[in-house]
Amino acid sequence: MEIQYLKKYFHVKDTLKNYPTNKWNPEGLSLKDIENLEHILNEGSSFPRAFREFLHIGGKYDGLGINGPIDGLYDRMTKGGKLRIQGRGIQIHRPFLTYHSFEGNVFSFIYLDEGDDPQPWNISIDEAYDTDEGENLWKTPFTIFNEMIHYLVDNALKGLQPW
Repeated sequence: MEIQYLKKYFHVKDTLKNYPTNKWNPEGLSLKDIENLEHILNEGSSFPRAFREFLHIGGKYDGLGINGPIDGLYDRMTKGGKLRIQGRGIQIHRPFLTYHSFEGNVFSFIYLDEGDDPQPWNISIDEAYDTDEGENLWKTPFTIFNEMIHYLVDNALKGLQPW
């Protein structure tokens, strides 16, 4: 896969284990595994390009501190997240995919219909984890997905904790 958005992540992927906050280098998913996830989670349509690159570089283990699914099981994480979101009475009527979970009470996700480099979002499934303003759905500080990945790569290279 040609890397267009996550070049820095791609270039350091084989050295991340040399930094204090990492024990292993990222491990990616095969193109076949990515296409299988696209079939399951996006009705066969391609994921946003930046997210496809992320999966290809670090979909099994990202080395950046994203608390994603083990071994690239984004389908289980997304389906479980959707059930918990619906359990709180929140409705999302657009296709989305969860890629990060904080204590099982906040999920980070991207909409799958926002182009090749979508805005990351957070959603709280527990009122105690809502924003100070009481919002249960909010944008992350990153305006596009690759901005978040570059931030996490920079932190890893400096030996800092991801968040």
